[in-house]
Order: sequence, then structure tokens, then C-alpha cells
Amino acid sequence: MKQTYPIIRFPERGTILYPFRRHPLVTPGMLEQKLARELSAKLPAGVECLLNACIITTDKQPPYYPDLALVVTGASGFRIDVEIDEPYRKATREPIHYQSCGDVFRDHLLNRHGWVVVRLAAQQIAQEPGICADFLVELVTCMMADSASIQQHEFASVPTPVEPWSRNDALKMAYWQNVDGEDKQWITDRYALDADELDCKQQVKPFDKTDDMREKMSTFRDAGHYEQDADIDFEPCEHIYIYKGIKRMLPVSSLIAYFFDEFQALPQAENQLRFKGIPVEESLDKWERASRTASEVGTFVHLQTENYFQRGFFETECQLQFGQETEVVSVEQEKLHFLRFIRDYDIEPYRQEWPVYDKDLNIAGTIDLICQDDDGEFTIYDWKRSSKVVNAQGQPIVEGFRGKMSHNGISLPDTSFYHYCIQQNLYRYMLERHYGIRVKAMNLVVLCPDYPTYYVAQVPKMDQLIQQIVTICQQHDLGHRLL
Repeated sequence: MKQTYPIIRFPERGTILYPFRRHPLVTPGMLEQKLARELSAKLPAGVECLLNACIITTDKQPPYYPDLALVVTGASGFRIDVEIDEPYRKATREPIHYQSCGDVFRDHLLNRHGWVVVRLAAQQIAQEPGICADFLVELVTCMMADSASIQQHEFASVPTPVEPWSRNDALKMAYWQNVDGEDKQWITDRYALDADELDCKQQVKPFDKTDDMREKMSTFRDAGHYEQDADIDFEPCEHIYIYKGIKRMLPVSSLIAYFFDEFQALPQAENQLRFKGIPVEESLDKWERASRTASEVGTFVHLQTENYFQRGFFETECQLQFGQETEVVSVEQEKLHFLRFIRDYDIEPYRQEWPVYDKDLNIAGTIDLICQDDDGEFTIYDWKRSSKVVNAQGQPIVEGFRGKMSHNGISLPDTSFYHYCIQQNLYRYMLERHYGIRVKAMNLVVLCPDYPTYYVAQVPKMDQLIQQIVTICQQHDLGHRLL
């Protein structure tokens, strides 16, 4: 069954109840104030409704600021983080709270700290504030009476369900302004933990390693050789790397994105309307479909390369779902390119889909394929389907569109080829610095279905550039600040 708002996520029974503070500088948004007013006359005695609570779980990142906190103290006390999910930020129109944005991990992390998390959609607060308040009062009342059975409770007061939205849906709502945007002012300061918080932090239960990661690590032929393998996990739905079951790490791809301009879909779609008469939603839908297709088919091809070496088969039909429509994309050409490549290069994998990390920089990424050479050194290979890495003759594309360059402290043409070169060099940096592995060479293997053959683009070693990036990362603590 598809989940709809309101959404409730509960901690396990017996979970430590993590403390909170009251922050004097929190400025609540209009919807938060509206809901608080509705609740003020309805909450039972002994329940505090706070608009300035903050939860400090680490000194490396800003605290969590519940939009609204419901607090009951005492031996049977509990804490509820009430989140009001707007689809975009009012000032910037940036999409937020969309599916796979990281909210689920955030909520489950707060569950590990003993907090119940309730999510209401902005539309529900705007249109049915009284019913939303009744829903929360019913939740609180039931928890005060019998918290053990609350997950089986059938609510009498429930606002009209709202389906979670995609990033593309959020862009459309930002364009039409038919749903309120977030107007809350955020505080990005970081704070040291006090004695009570430090004590409770030691009792927070880490996440169990995912079954997929546990299985992956067990299939490595030298399983257990690197002690780092025990401490890293990956949650694919929200693309989240997790260190020691509790700490989120920044994907290498997100670090690289800091140095380049992001494609601004909504302003570009508005330009398409202004200059070509193409409706904004039509452009957004077209780009979203192309992006999803490239991402999901690329992931499928990666999986098939892994399957081929482990199980001897390579499926060639990738099914994509767009609403009620199913599209089947054939990757037969990619398979042929792949088979020719591994034959020509006599590929024998050392490891595939290997997650590696740097705990000092708080970054992590996954190496597609690494092979050990006869001299004991290693070569990295990265699979690419895109036609933007090399041209049809196999030459790397090294000039940015209209001369576009990187920024934020490094100077490099803004091309897919250089993005991936940085990625491979960061993997090399991590392997050589923390894993005792010497990387002889790095390659991008282009399996583009539009090209007559595969191409191998050699990745240059960029020691000076990587040192610049590492220094910038350290100076600005990007591994935490970009999360």
C-alpha cells in the first residue's frame, strides 16, 4: 500500500529518550504558528507544545529543529517531532521533502534517539488545521494512556490524505505556487554536546547493516581483509552512506557537485516557455523522464556487469515504470560492448561495487570495478553509458558548454569527463591513503549504445587538484556541511 500523509514513524520500545534544548533564536514559519495556535486549546494537561526545540546529536552538523515538538515529561514521557512538509523553499523555489530526499533516514535516526516523528503535508495544515490538530491530540492522548498499542490505533480524526511528491512534482508546485513554500528561517550554527547529551549518545543503538551490503561484503574473495569494510553501509533508495551504523557520510558525487553549477530545471523550463512557447510542465516532464531513464538504465547495466562476473549472466531488458506506463529499454548493445571489453582487456575482477570512504573528510563512494595486476598494483574501471564522456571517435570531451568552468576554488572545464576524473582520483586518494592500495591506472569504460564500439578513456592522475579539493574540504568541513 502506498504511504500517504500524515506519516508516523515510531522508535522501538525501550529506546533511549534523547534530550533536547530550547533555542532562543528559532523563528517559526507561518504554518508552524498556525498549527501551534490550533493545538494550544486542545492538548491535554502535561503536554508542552514547543516551536523552538532543537536536538543536538553531533557537533559536526547543525541540530535537528522540529517544526513543532510535543513533549511529555516524567517516567512514561515521550517526545514527538512534528514536521510540516512543504514541497519547496519559498525564497529559492528549491525542491524539498520529496521522495528519496533523505527524510526517511533522518526520521529513522531520530527514532533511534527515542523521538516519534509525525509528518503532515503543508496542504493539510493550510486546508484542515483543526483536523490536523485533532489528529495530533488523539495521538498524544493515546500515547499517554497506552504507548505500547499506539501503532495499532485507528484514528478517528485524520486529515485528507496527501500523496508524497517527486522532485519533479515539487518543481511544478514551486512554479504554480499553488502550495505554500517553506518560509522558516534556518540556523546553521553547530554546538558542542553537553554531559547529558554525551551520555545519551553512548546509548543510541546503531542501524543494522543492510542485508544487501552484508551479502556484498561476504562475496568479496578476500572478505574481511580490510577492516574498513565492517564500518560502511549504503542505503540505495536515498543514496545515503552510513558509517558505523549511525553517521551519515557525504557521497563523493555530492562533493564534486559543490565545484560545478547545478542544472536549474525550473528557470530553464521558464526560458523554454519564454523563447519557444513550450509549457513549463512539458519541459520538466521531458527532462525528468530522460534523467530517470539514464539513471535507472545505468544502474541496471552496473548490476548486470556484476551479475556476469558472479553468476555468468547479463540480462538485456530493463523495465521502467512511469505512472501507469511501462517502458522496456534494451541494453543488448551495452552487453556486446561489455563482452568485447572484458575479452580484449582480459578482465579479472578483484572487487566490484566496492564502497570506500575517508572518515576524516566524511566522504564515501563506490568503485565499479578494481583489478589487481601481476605486479600487485591496481587498476580502477568505471562503467559509463553516456555519450557526454567521449565523442563518437572515442576522444574525451574536454571543453565545457560555452566555455563553462568549475568554481569554489578549483579551475577545470565543466564536462562529464572531468567530473568523473575527479571522482576516480578521489577514490585513488582514499585507497592509497587509508587502504594500503597503490593505484596504477584509472579508466572510464564507455558502453554507449549509440557508439559502434566501447571506448576506454584513460583518467589522468590529478594529484595537485585533489590536494586542492582535500584542503578546501578540510577548511570548510564540506563532508558535513554539504549533507
